[in-house]
Amino acid sequence: MAPETTIGAASPVGPNGQDIGQTEDAKVKEMLKADVRTLTSGRNPQATQLAEQAIDQAKAYTVDEAIQAGMADIKASDVQ
Repeated sequence: MAPETTIGAASPVGPNGQDIGQTEDAKVKEMLKADVRTLTSGRNPQATQLAEQAIDQAKAYTVDEAIQAGMADIKASDVQ
């Protein structure tokens, strides 16, 4: 991740930013969390936990928090 970036706040909303219905919300969140479990397999279990919180609770994390939890590998100030 680049310095001063964040990751998270991934709760689902409608196409115009509006709240979605309770059933649709539950279905979308479960699908996103299944994707997260696939993407974080092999990483620190805390990475999965924080990623699911980003979906369920709209939590966001700094680059340093993401690295500490194993959600990101490095803080990169340039492409190299």
